[in-house]
Amino acid sequence: DDNTRSYLEHVFQKDLDGRPLLLNNSKWINFVLVKNRRWRFENVVLLGDALHTAHFSIGSGTKLAMEDAIALKQCFDQTADVAAALQSFESTRKPIIEDYQAAAYESMLWFENARDYIHLSPIELAY
Repeated sequence: DDNTRSYLEHVFQKDLDGRPLLLNNSKWINFVLVKNRRWRFENVVLLGDALHTAHFSIGSGTKLAMEDAIALKQCFDQTADVAAALQSFESTRKPIIEDYQAAAYESMLWFENARDYIHLSPIELAY
């Protein structure tokens, strides 16, 4: 929006050297954490962001969705029983997703509190 453009043009005034800031309709959004107690209902199963989200600071949303699809296919390769395949999918993927979500949560907290670390030297900041 105009307020964001104006503010960022001021912040980066020296770097912009009088040129306007180009915007591409980017929106400031709050991250929505999605976790589901139930991954399936009858013969329907959730995958990707419909099932779980990981903060965008770790850049794994598409990767996790694709891995969900691959894992689901592999579960159906093992059995034609829909309920068994879906249960296998959930028990296989759930611990992996929980690990990613825990790491993503820590990453989100770091970025949301970066101002607390900005005074550190580059080496200290990296660790």
